[in-house]
Amino acid sequence: MRFFYEKNITQDVMQLSAETAKHVTQVLRLKIDDQFVLTDGHGKKVTVEITQLNKRDCTVKILGTEIIKNENPTITLAIAFTKNNARMEWLLEKITEIGIQEI
Repeated sequence: MRFFYEKNITQDVMQLSAETAKHVTQVLRLKIDDQFVLTDGHGKKVTVEITQLNKRDCTVKILGTEIIKNENPTITLAIAFTKNNARMEWLLEKITEIGIQEI
């Protein structure tokens, strides 16, 4: 699934953050005209298409926008911290992606 978090989704044509651009270009090796989904974490989900691409930058055009209302109850997760900070950071990223709202 090509689904990415992008903090500021405000314009019809926008430049991706460095981290997302690197993942799109170097890891997934997407090309111009490929499509994927961005979310801002506040219920905004947009389908985008790559318009310009190089190793460090990726410019996308918004094709469609969907606002998703949170109709689910709040989900809380209790966790014990691990010794490895990298694992903790990974865990926080993943549980945020699946919708955990309180830790």
